[in-house]
Amino acid sequence: MDRIQTTTKAADLFGPGKHGFRNGDPAVPIPATHLDAGWFNQVQEELAHVIESTGATLDPEDRTQLATAITAMIAEAAPDLAGYLRDSVNATLQAGFYVTPLALEIAGGTVTPVLVNRNVQTLAVDEAITLANPATIPPGGMAVIYATQDATGGHGITWGSAYRICNGNWSTDPDAVNILWLTTAGGGIIDVAIAQRGEG
Repeated sequence: MDRIQTTTKAADLFGPGKHGFRNGDPAVPIPATHLDAGWFNQVQEELAHVIESTGATLDPEDRTQLATAITAMIAEAAPDLAGYLRDSVNATLQAGFYVTPLALEIAGGTVTPVLVNRNVQTLAVDEAITLANPATIPPGGMAVIYATQDATGGHGITWGSAYRICNGNWSTDPDAVNILWLTTAGGGIIDVAIAQRGEG
């Protein structure tokens, strides 16, 4: 494909090197753009190729053939697109990203969140805990932990060295739901914003 290149082209009409057509004005005089058989043949064959590549025969009475051909090509490619989505997206979804919250466990008073492939996590708080640094701190991303105090409450939290509390406080009230927003932006730092779920 190429743009019109005759000597009377409208030079740079659509930007540098992107020539176009002009009507011309004999009063100035500005000549109209001269047509070029090579250019028209190229445009004709580019369009015809799209239609014929779907197995259709050119029909001079049908002005919808190009649109029909493009629609058919998209439909034919749809299974491949679906396969791509299954292969590249489902693995992530099945890992729980945006779908299934990861239930964190307390081991010896320590909880280790996961910041890779898990963006929503839950934690039942029934003792004082230490939130340990994750095994991997990605250079950028966000996760949230819903940490719920048991009916007794009073369970405090100690933060690992990577955490920086930006705002909010950890609630030890019975049944309090602490929502921890964890954000990473490089440097091995995890910024934390803490909120509590409001009353229903």
